[in-house]
This record gives sequence, C-alpha cells and structure tokens, in this order.
Amino acid sequence: MTRLDGREPSTLAQDTLQQWQAGSNNSLKGRAVFDLCPKVHLKRLHGNFYINQLITGHGALAQYQGKFFCKDEICSCGKAVEDRIHLVFHCERWQGLRDKWFPANYSQLSLLQLLQNKTVRTALQTIMKQKLEVMLQELPS
Repeated sequence: MTRLDGREPSTLAQDTLQQWQAGSNNSLKGRAVFDLCPKVHLKRLHGNFYINQLITGHGALAQYQGKFFCKDEICSCGKAVEDRIHLVFHCERWQGLRDKWFPANYSQLSLLQLLQNKTVRTALQTIMKQKLEVMLQELPS
C-alpha cells in the first residue's frame, strides 16, 4: 500500500524515527530520559509508576516540585537539591536501603545500570513510594 505522498508505510515509519532521533539529539528538553536512553524507539522502558519518576526526573522529586509548583527544591536531608542523582546515590536518608539492597560498587555504576538490577529497582520503588506518601500527607485537607 502506497500513501498519498508516494512513500511506503515502512519508509514513512523509518523517516519518522529518524526525525524523532534528530530532534532528540538536538533538544535541550528531555535530557533526563535521553541520558538513560539516547536512542529513540517505540518499546516501553518500564511500566512502573515509581520507576518512571526516576527515569524522567518528574513526580515526587523536590527539584521537579520546585520547578512546577514553587516548592523547596532542597532534599529533606538538607544537603542538596533533590534530583534523581542525589536521591539514588547520595541522600543520607536512604543510605540504609542502599546498604541493604544495592551492590557494593553502586557508586561506580550509572543510574541505567542500577535500574537494570531487579533488587535495586525494588528498593528504588520503595523510596519513591515513601516520598509520594509523605508528599500526599503534607497536602492541605
């Protein structure tokens, strides 16, 4: 089947992915996802609500809350802006979980490598779930 523009559907899909990749390569937006997954594709990365917040840098992270809702971007530990790197690798509040569930060499691994570890993903889900629960409790009633 040929489209009105004369291209085959498979060529159109290929062209679309190439344009998407070029846009992704040159954009200043979406860097959090690009850092983890620089090659665009149509596959789902993770179907988990909590892990997706870490992949995108959105949701319950204080940096995101500050950017969009004028909340304090400093982590509750008081040491740094709470972005995904601080939360996963440095925040003192979660050191116990890192000691228990992360590999000993976690500080030498990338976030992507950690997300590929099922045990670490479980710990990260726990962290994000607890953060969201605290955030929801703080909402005015």
